[in-house]
Amino acid sequence: MAEMEAVIQRLWHQLPQIRAFAFEASNGAGSATDWCGRGEGDVEVTDHQGGWLTAEPHLCGQDHYSAELTESDSGFLLSWEITGPRKNERLSYRYLR
Repeated sequence: MAEMEAVIQRLWHQLPQIRAFAFEASNGAGSATDWCGRGEGDVEVTDHQGGWLTAEPHLCGQDHYSAELTESDSGFLLSWEITGPRKNERLSYRYLR
């Protein structure tokens, strides 16, 4: 547990340094959304009363969303896998310093 807390603290301290991101989405067999794409953008991280908030919430319905956050030399990687009756997708976000 202490190791996990240390990783979370390192990521938390990296957040203010993040300035850019890259995004990639791809579909698997049976996905009803046909949503594929990629993009890049700038990131502005702001402190909101000591916490971090999403800009806008989303619903997942009956689809199962799972994510993995991995530290990298230049920031971190957030990978999503979304599976269910409507979706079979993978999303990859690279947050860069």
